[in-house]
Amino acid sequence: EAPAGKGARPWLAFGTTLTITDIATGVTITCVVDDREAAGSPHVVDLSPSGFEAMAPLSQGVTQVNISW
Repeated sequence: EAPAGKGARPWLAFGTTLTITDIATGVTITCVVDDREAAGSPHVVDLSPSGFEAMAPLSQGVTQVNISW
């Protein structure tokens, strides 16, 4: 459970601000890297529940995104 506005990314420096856009909906959010993704995870970024929910229903679980920083 990441705090709101936070996310995990395996190799970006802590404090990096990410702009994440859901490809299907065009909804864009920002988050700050404050953790590392688990080793071997297939995810590009792991968002806080509130960050993910701003783009897609939590029940969806994953979504295709573009990321910039």
